[in-house]
Amino acid sequence: MAASAWIYEKCMNKNQTREESIRAYDEIATIYDEFVHKVGYGGDIKCAELLSGFFPDTDGIKVLDIASGTGLVGKALKAKGFNYIDGLDASVEMTKIAKATGAYNRFFLSYIGGENDIKLPVEDDFYDAVSMSGAMAQNMIPINAFPEIIRLVKPGGYIINIFREEILTNVDEYTKLEPLLDSLEKEGKIKRLERTVFPGYQVDRMGLVNVHQVC
Repeated sequence: MAASAWIYEKCMNKNQTREESIRAYDEIATIYDEFVHKVGYGGDIKCAELLSGFFPDTDGIKVLDIASGTGLVGKALKAKGFNYIDGLDASVEMTKIAKATGAYNRFFLSYIGGENDIKLPVEDDFYDAVSMSGAMAQNMIPINAFPEIIRLVKPGGYIINIFREEILTNVDEYTKLEPLLDSLEKEGKIKRLERTVFPGYQVDRMGLVNVHQVC
C-alpha cells in the first residue's frame, strides 16, 4: 500500500470516531514524519512562505499553529524567524514530538470547535495569524471552529489554511466549508485574499491554499 493510502486508512477512516482517529495518530507519531517525507508533503513550507510574506519583520508576531502534529509547520516558521508560535493538537504523542523541536512557545492539547463548541483559554484578538496545514481531513478540524479561530486573530491578521483539494467533495464535513467561508465574508468577518490550487501539497494529491484576512 502506498504511504499516503496507509496514512488515510489508519488515521482518516470515515468509519472511525474522532477519538479513534486521534488514538491512531498517537500510534504512528514516531514514524509520521517518515511517511510525510515519502509523500512529498509541502504544506509546511508553503505556510511558512506565505506568513513570511505577510510579516517580513517577525519580531513580536504571534502565530497559532492549529493541528500542529509533530511540529512541521512550527519548524518551518522558526526557520523563517518567527519566535512566538503556539501549537494546538489533540494527539498526546505527536505533541511530545512537536515540543522536542523547540519551535513552540506553548501547546493546547485540545480540539477546537466540534459538538461541544470547544473554545481556547485565550483572549480575543491575541494572534497575528493562524496557520493550518493538513488540519482538515476526516475527523479533524470541524468547520464550526471558524468563528472561534476568527475570535483569536487580530483584525488585519491572517488565516492560512492548506489542505487536500479533494476533501471539498469526498469528506461530508467539508462540502459545507466554502459556503460557510462565503457567508462569513458576507457578514464582514473575514476577507478572502487567495484561493489557489497547490500542486506541491503531495506528489499524488493536489492541495488548495486558502488565505483570509480577519476584518
